[in-house]
Amino acid sequence: MYMQGGSVGFFMGDVRRLSDDMKALKPTVTPAVPRLLNRIYDKVQADINGNCIKKMLFNMALSSKESELKRGIIRKNSMWDMIVFRKVQEGMGGRLRLMLVGSAPLADNVLTFVRCAMGCVVVEGYGQTECCAPVTLTIQGDHVPGHVGPPLACCCIKLSDVPEMEYWSRNNQGEVCVKGT
Repeated sequence: MYMQGGSVGFFMGDVRRLSDDMKALKPTVTPAVPRLLNRIYDKVQADINGNCIKKMLFNMALSSKESELKRGIIRKNSMWDMIVFRKVQEGMGGRLRLMLVGSAPLADNVLTFVRCAMGCVVVEGYGQTECCAPVTLTIQGDHVPGHVGPPLACCCIKLSDVPEMEYWSRNNQGEVCVKGT
């Protein structure tokens, strides 16, 4: 990133003022945890739930942007961005092009909302800090929520039985074992 002229910004340490930091830093790439994205989603939902017109407009905007997303169109210059999503985008600095999400599961509706509202590529991943941080990542063009993508080329993944907990790999339950660098 540095070799391409990029810079790295750090937040002041107070999560409650993260929006102020994002507005000052105006990042183009940022990591995010589901807890933060859930908080943004909940705040937007609380804002629109008190007003029928706002809610109707929001649902129309989300539906339109979701339709574009399914066709692989990711943008932040639509009419809906100007009218409905601008405040959310500006809360994250207004310049996001890529968001990397991990550390915990992210609800499908929140992931779809973030992709539509932010107008940027959102990559969700799974990893194990004990092994090699990223194990799987969603691939470009895959906007279907509910999974974290295929294994990276350097990783092997196996689902192992855990008899003492009655988890069986044949039932898609068990211990996730990872090998790789």
